[in-house]
Amino acid sequence: MQVWDELDVKTFLDFSKTDRFYIVYLLALTTGMRKGELLGLKWQDVDFTNKTISVKRAVTRKKGGGFEIGSLKTGHSYRNISLFDYVIKELEEYKHEQRKFKMKNRKTYKDEGLITASSSGSFILPRNLDRSWLSALDESMLKKIRFHDMRHTHATLLLKQGTHPKVVQERLGHYSVTVTLDLYSHVSPTIQKTAAENFGDKIFGTQSAQTK
Repeated sequence: MQVWDELDVKTFLDFSKTDRFYIVYLLALTTGMRKGELLGLKWQDVDFTNKTISVKRAVTRKKGGGFEIGSLKTGHSYRNISLFDYVIKELEEYKHEQRKFKMKNRKTYKDEGLITASSSGSFILPRNLDRSWLSALDESMLKKIRFHDMRHTHATLLLKQGTHPKVVQERLGHYSVTVTLDLYSHVSPTIQKTAAENFGDKIFGTQSAQTK
């Protein structure tokens, strides 16, 4: 597991702003969704009023070969994720640009309601996303991570910032909070330190530092 820090995340998102798959990278880093879940998202899954996104399906590999949009791995994978205001704004702008593309290509575009779609309206193959991701990663000159590590980055940063593990579990769609804590045990020392400092500040304020 390799993860980025906050500066890495900001740098990559700024760098990839004009990338075809920018909205995918943005959602991966700010929601912790899996690759297949991201590619299976539809506009009907976004609640712009309540600022949430519902994970209901994913692009998965078929038994006989190839890919399809199918059900999620487990019941816990079906979930609602709260979105940051900035992400909502970016989704609104992306939807507007996509609408213009659909109108311009309405004779050839088969609209399936997908947030991320090919030029014909069908879902994106994971390997095509991977190809663009690796290219953007190389050009960004940032620390090399896997696509799935953007999910780990989201969880790690939330935990370091003091977010309750139960909330992180729900955002990631893990079976239980124990799974989340075990997977991100490397963050525990930081959480402990932050908790101790916050606890002390709330009770003693700056007095503890002044008495040293």
